[in-house]
Amino acid sequence: TIPYQNSQINKLRITPDNKHLGVAAYSEFHLFKIDSISQKPSVSYSDNKTNITDMGFERDCKWLFTSAEDGV
Repeated sequence: TIPYQNSQINKLRITPDNKHLGVAAYSEFHLFKIDSISQKPSVSYSDNKTNITDMGFERDCKWLFTSAEDGV
């Protein structure tokens, strides 16, 4: 269980290697290790000003991408 009370969750995705869970929300993105007992994200990004609406990972899990409602 990962408690998440910062905002609504817009998208959940598991990496192709099944090692991480990506969480996209209002103005932030977090990456959690699936097999970890820690409830803290291993990576966080929170510089967006709007909803992060989608995310994905390339096949080898070296890159991730997000999309948002910021019009950029």
